[in-house]
Amino acid sequence: MGLASATRSRSLEEPGTRSAFEGWELHSELVLVCPELRAHSLELLAVGSVEQEEQALASARAMAVPGGEPRRARDPGLTSALVRYALLQAARMAGTGLGLLVLAVAIGLVAHAVAH
Repeated sequence: MGLASATRSRSLEEPGTRSAFEGWELHSELVLVCPELRAHSLELLAVGSVEQEEQALASARAMAVPGGEPRRARDPGLTSALVRYALLQAARMAGTGLGLLVLAVAIGLVAHAVAH
């Protein structure tokens, strides 16, 4: 028997009592799958209905963004700087790769010349 079903059956066996839930159950993912446990946790949070829960979430989101201002558009100078940086890094990698290729060919030619 899973934890959610055990919690649900224990809650159903003891109707009217809210002490049937243990503390760890209130702080676990069981709140997401067990309607009785969710209702109990919302009562403990002083949020009794889904509408009140949505209002509480909306107010929490408003507090997370001071002033509720929308995000600004990105600075075009930042975008061009990022493109320039990416191209510079690609050019450096290509130069390094070309240098290694020339070195490998030179070593091969020297090895071929020494062998003959």
